[in-house]
This record gives sequence, C-alpha cells and structure tokens, in this order.
Amino acid sequence: MSPDESSNLPWIVRSRRRLALVLLVALALPVGTFTAAVEIQAHDTLEAQAVDANGNSARLAAEVVDALFEGFQRFVESQAAREALHGALQAGDADAVRELLHAFVETNPAFDRVFVTSPEGVELYDWPHDPQVIGKSFADRDWYRGVSSRGATYVSEVYRRAAAPRWDIIAVTTPIVGDDGLLGYLVAQYTMHELAQRLADSAPGVDGAITLVDQHGHAAVARERFDEGDTIHPLPDALATRLLSGEQGSFTDADPADGRERFVGYAPVESLGWAVMAAQPVDVVLAPAYALKRAILTMAVPCAALVFVVAFLAFAHVRRHHMAALALQDLKDRLTGMLVHDLRSPLTTTRLTLDMLADDPQLSSDAHEQLRQADGSLQRVLALTDNLVDVMRMEAGALELHRTSIDVAALARRTVDAFRPLAMAGNVDLGASAPSAPYEAEVDGSLVARVLENLVSNAIKHTPPGGRVEVRVAPRPAGECELAVTDTGEGIPPEEIPRLFQRFGRARGQTFRQARDAGLGLVFCRMAVELHGGTIDVRSAPREGSTFRVLLPVR
Repeated sequence: MSPDESSNLPWIVRSRRRLALVLLVALALPVGTFTAAVEIQAHDTLEAQAVDANGNSARLAAEVVDALFEGFQRFVESQAAREALHGALQAGDADAVRELLHAFVETNPAFDRVFVTSPEGVELYDWPHDPQVIGKSFADRDWYRGVSSRGATYVSEVYRRAAAPRWDIIAVTTPIVGDDGLLGYLVAQYTMHELAQRLADSAPGVDGAITLVDQHGHAAVARERFDEGDTIHPLPDALATRLLSGEQGSFTDADPADGRERFVGYAPVESLGWAVMAAQPVDVVLAPAYALKRAILTMAVPCAALVFVVAFLAFAHVRRHHMAALALQDLKDRLTGMLVHDLRSPLTTTRLTLDMLADDPQLSSDAHEQLRQADGSLQRVLALTDNLVDVMRMEAGALELHRTSIDVAALARRTVDAFRPLAMAGNVDLGASAPSAPYEAEVDGSLVARVLENLVSNAIKHTPPGGRVEVRVAPRPAGECELAVTDTGEGIPPEEIPRLFQRFGRARGQTFRQARDAGLGLVFCRMAVELHGGTIDVRSAPREGSTFRVLLPVR
C-alpha cells in the first residue's frame, strides 16, 4: 500500500507494528493498573492490620509485665520481712540464711537465683551457691544504686549477671530492715528466658517479636531461647526517648540489629518506667500482597497473550477488508471524477447550441420558452457537477482558498437580486437584511457566493407559494460574520437534521419537487465553510420553517 493510501486508514491499523504496540499497551495498561491497585489495597490492608496487631500485642505484653512485677515486688518484700531471715543475718548463721534462700526459690521458681548483700552491696549469701561471687561488691550495679537511693523496692535494668549461668536477667531488690536498722538487701533475679516464655503468646504475627525496653533504654528481645552469651542491644537515643515517653503509638523503622524494615507498636509499663515494643518485619507482613501480585500476573499474562493474539488477528482481518474498501472507494471516486469531467464537455456544447437556437427569430414563443427551460435544467446539471467536483477536491485536500476582501453585504444583495425571478415564479417573497455600509471580510468570494446561492436556492424550493425567504448579514462581536437564510417552509423533522450535511443525505420522505437535488449542495456548503475555519448549522421544526446559519471568520 502506498503512503497516500495508508494515510486514509485508521491510525491503529496503518502498520502491523503500530497495531501490535497499541494492543500491547491496551492490554498491559488495564492489567498493570488492576495489579497495582490490588497490590496497593492489599499493602494498605496488611499494614493496617500489622499496626493494629502490634499495638494490641504491645499493650497486652505491657499489662502482663506490669502485673507480673507487681506480684514479684510484693513477694520479695514479704520474704525480706521474715523474722527468721532477720535472726539468721544478725546471728551470722550462713546455713540458716541459705536454707531460707533455698526455700525462697522453691516457693517461687520464677526466680532462679537469690542472694543477700551487706548494706554496702557486698554479696554475703546466695542460692544456688556460687563461691566465685561471695564477697564480691556489686555497689556499681543499677539494682544497688536504685534500692540504696530510694530505700524501697527497686526493679533493675536488664543486665548480664556475674554468677553462672551468665544469662540476661532483671533483679528485684528490697531492703532487709531489722530492729537495729538496715541489715542488707535481698536480691531476686528473674531471667529474660522466663519472661520470654510468659510473653510468647503476646508476640504479633508469625515472625513478630516482643522487646522489653528498660528504664535506661536497653532492649532485650523476648526470644523463646536464651543461651549463655546472648547480648542486650542498646537502643539509639532518639528511639529510646520515643519509646520511654510514657505514651503508646506505632511507627516504621529499620531494626538496629539487622537493618530489616519493620512495623513497630509500643506501650508503656508505667509502674516501672519501662516500655514494651512489638515488631514485625515489613517483608513478612507484606508477603501475602506480593504473593497475590505474582498470582494475578501468573494468571493474567497468559490470558492477555491469548487476547493479544486473537485481537491482532481480528484487527489484521479488519485492516485487509478496510484496505480493500478504501481501494474500491478510491476507484469509485476516480470513476466519478472521470464521468463528471467527461459530462462537462457535452453539457457545455449543448448549452451553446441552445443559446444559438434561442437567437433564431423564426422560433415561436412556445419554442423560446421550452429552450429557456432546457437551459435552466442544463445550468442546474452544471452546478451539480461543479459541486461534486469541489466536494471531491475538498475531501482530497486539493482545493485551496483564494482569500480576497469582499463586501459580504453587497454579496447578499446581489444573490437576492439574482434569485428574485426564481422566487417570483414560485410566488415566494425574497428579501435581504444587510448593513447599508460595506462590511468587509477576507474570504474566498467564489466559494462563499456559491454557499449562499445553494442556501437561497434550497430555501426557495422548500417554501410553499405565499411564503417568505430572507437573507440576513450581521456582524458578531467575536470577529465573525453571520450569514443566515430563513424560510417559512415545511421545516425539517429533528431526527433528519443530522443527515442534512452528509453526502446524499436528503431528509427522507420528501416530495419529488423537494428532492430534485442529489444531496450534495449542503455537503458542499459544510465543507466550504469548514475550509474557511467557520461553522454551519440549522434550526428547524416541522411546519415552522428553517434557518441555516453560517459563521465565518472576518479575516
């Protein structure tokens, strides 16, 4: 197909490559949009669920820790108040003290180690017994500084103990006060391993974790297994300040330990000045969304490929038929052009012959009348061929405008004068309403004159005897010139108006007299006006006449 012929095809089917690209985009765009929308919705839903689950887990764990250590403090205080412990300490009876400490651990197995120190923080007695720490000073420990400064029960930070096994622990410490004053301190150690088992059910999600943050910003993850050598992670100052603010909330950040992105919810343990943090890795939380995305693409891609193949074959079939139709239309237009061109010569010869016969003085008046009617018919046929040729040229983009400055008002009056005999023959009143002063417009005078002639001729044909046709010229404020032709004819049904400006688009149901033209006059008018950059429309109703209005740029 030549470039000229392919340019008449719809854009989408001008080439197979373009067709394939358009189909690919048409299929990929909705599939991609749907997949992205589903993924975003799933992402938002899963994130909201994770935030909610983390917040609930953190609150539940904080309540567990608060209740747990409140009970621990009461128990340790009750053991420190025992008279038997006071007497054994005052008597320096090591066996008795150790027996009491053994009973302490047996009574509350949550504590795996308990010991007594002097008021100065030196360990004196313990259970289980570890001779390596007896006599060692722990005055530098947080639990000692806390209980000695307060003079009351104190729950320490999370720390690594000196005695074996060296686990991460929390110490509950209370003063031992006898009749003679401070006898020492009772220190009960509670392991993070034990706490992890209690908080395991509070952990959010499959891979979620509960982290205890002590009053000094040390974080200990509540894992189910704690081995000797496990470490406590210090938190960045900004994160520790946020968690220990005494409020609850949620955020997203990177885990300081491994750098994984995580969703975090936190809640305070107000009685201890601690916080509990519940976290889930982002990639674990959003894994279902990614899996859903993969499932959609797995199903959508083969389906889209099948639709692509079918659509491509269907459009290729349409393209072949459309090309054949264009070729046939081109052949028809060429044949029509040849016929019209060949008609002009005999028609012109015939008209010259009629003019020569009309000059014969021997012809009767009836013969002259018949010659005049024949000449009028020939003029209409020639006008029809001119319209057809110009319509074809405009459709092909081969008709150029020759703009000159013309007086539109004078053109309207000349057109009315030229058609007055035709109007009088049909007993139709024909008049013009135009400015008396010259009204200049830069247009193709020949085309505009033919547009006006077509409109006036049609108006006279469709106006019954006794009716009126008026040609109006009026300037408009938008730099346009308005030409309007109004008649008092039978009008046009609303459903027929869209057909008027189409080729061979006369309104259906017209009489022979009304349908003498071939349906090209209004097509020519529309195309000539649009070639000027103007518009043409019609306002009509049955039995109320019609107004054809043309708007042309003045320049």
